Amino acid sequence: MIGIYFVPITNGSKENYNRYIKFFRKEIINILNNEKNVSLKKEFNEISQNNYKGMGLWSFSNNQGSNNRSYWEQMKVNDLVLFFNREEKLVSLGRVHRKFEENLSVEEAESLFNYDEAVLAFILKDIAIFKESHVLHYDIGKLFNYDIKFPRGVLKVSEHRYDEEIINKVYELILLNTVEESRGN
Repeated sequence: MIGIYFVPITNGSKENYNRYIKFFRKEIINILNNEKNVSLKKEFNEISQNNYKGMGLWSFSNNQGSNNRSYWEQMKVNDLVLFFNREEKLVSLGRVHRKFEENLSVEEAESLFNYDEAVLAFILKDIAIFKESHVLHYDIGKLFNYDIKFPRGVLKVSEHRYDEEIINKVYELILLNTVEESRGN
């Protein structure tokens, strides 16, 4: 069964969202050309060799007291990641392509994400960016029988709350209530 993650785009993460999700195609060239990112070049070699349209990069902070490390450790290929803006609307989604094998170092995290701590990074594929969305986090949460407030941090949906039928309803809700942005080549 795939995992499902709700990721709020906060004021602090909006710049990274724009760089690594919305406009990743441009940013990956900068990453590959930056001498500081020697160890990252290995991670991005596969992407640069192939068509990386629809791909992106994201990370969870590794701060104490959050569930981020546990979520990252549970994350599997093809898990679904849903991004919500400050107005609580779904603005994009993607599927996990690959997790980095290790935490990014503080230096790498600072170079990439402007974080002053190590982060738990992963590469996304099949990203859809929505230029129009009428899907709120609450709408999707209801399908999982969650009566949740907008999350301040990452939320992994408990797998006992859904099955294939619920996942199909999530996709149907998204397909009927969003308009995807063209991402070009």
